[in-house]
Amino acid sequence: MAVITDRDGNVLREVEDTLADWRQAATVEAKLRREFQEKAEELEALFDLRWKADQRAIKRWREMGPPDRTLRQPDHADMVVWLLEQLDAANAEIAELKP
Repeated sequence: MAVITDRDGNVLREVEDTLADWRQAATVEAKLRREFQEKAEELEALFDLRWKADQRAIKRWREMGPPDRTLRQPDHADMVVWLLEQLDAANAEIAELKP
């Protein structure tokens, strides 16, 4: 083990122990970096899924509404209420078709 001392002979650093600590820290950092990258990819995939679903809903909302809707962006909460109303209407139609 190499030892670094100051002019008075005081031990400043035990080099090999310090290098081992740095290597261990680098290993931990690499592991954390991989975990954070995986989490970021997962969150990005979730965001993309949600964004695509929102885009489909907005397209449907615009197509089924009055012409001025084509130039508007719906409030998300209002759009969700509208979608739930659409679902209720579709379920009612299905119920009417059943014998």
